[in-house]
Amino acid sequence: MASMERLSKYNVFRSSDLGESEAMLSRTLCRHVLKPRSNEAICMVQNMVKLVHSELAYLHYGIPMEFQEASSDDHYLFIIPQHGNSVITTNGVQVHGDTERGYIITVGHLFDSRTAACSIVWRIKRRALEDCARAVLGEDFNSVIAFAPSIQLNEGPTTSIGRAMNFMISELEQDESLFQSSHAIERLEQSLMHALIALQPSNISAIAGRKRSTIAPRCVRRVEDYIMANAGEQILLSDLIAVSGVCGRTLFRTFRQFREVSPMEYLRQTRLRMVRQSLLQSRGSETVTAILTKWGITQFGRFAADYRRQYGELPSETLRFSADGSAFKPR
Repeated sequence: MASMERLSKYNVFRSSDLGESEAMLSRTLCRHVLKPRSNEAICMVQNMVKLVHSELAYLHYGIPMEFQEASSDDHYLFIIPQHGNSVITTNGVQVHGDTERGYIITVGHLFDSRTAACSIVWRIKRRALEDCARAVLGEDFNSVIAFAPSIQLNEGPTTSIGRAMNFMISELEQDESLFQSSHAIERLEQSLMHALIALQPSNISAIAGRKRSTIAPRCVRRVEDYIMANAGEQILLSDLIAVSGVCGRTLFRTFRQFREVSPMEYLRQTRLRMVRQSLLQSRGSETVTAILTKWGITQFGRFAADYRRQYGELPSETLRFSADGSAFKPR
């Protein structure tokens, strides 16, 4: 059964030449050796849209292919077969993939793949994902984030990631799309990266577990989820009380017990982390004012003082370091 071509508005390459196809994919996705698994002619199609901190690609080979000696030095690869079955071996582990099971290639891991005739690939910058993890966890870590290579798309909590990916692809294919706004793309990108960090097992899952204790009451988790999804909007205490489903006194007491801060302080800390992440990733492409406004900050002077107490520098200094490419260790 033929699979529908996705993201056709964003075609970057079509070829029936194996060498040309290998060179293009090595340049735009990851280094590899491309080998046909049949004697039929290759019919390579690559559609690829650049988002803000990642790329989303549709790959069609026409015939089953093998990726050999493949590696991605500075990107994570989230791959979803679109038709048939695939097998990938990475870091000594063999993983089977199909339309209901994708796989994730960790930065620096070599892999070999016997892939189906077409697939969707989400290619995420290492720095963007690590900055997102720092913002979500509220602390630093010293190792590369290494994900479990198999991700379920038809059951369990990670099904939400698959649904969000399908939504993004469908929306990008529309002539009138909400993704005409780069801000909308970035917000969904951030949500997807956050979900990947929070839901897919990895070597930092223990830290994530400490930050989001499973014994925290539902009212706390509801407020946390609401803040993560709406941190850039105006949020009032009455909004948090309403979404929690409990009275204000109960919410304050429970938040203090399980998170050691008030709900509004939790919002303030979340915005501090999100602003720092955006400043680090901006590389000077946005102003401090634009970034603060994007994350719902209206009192710039007060926020700058809070930011300096937290990170030992002003937002403008972080932005300057980011634009200059200066070496520093994010806190």
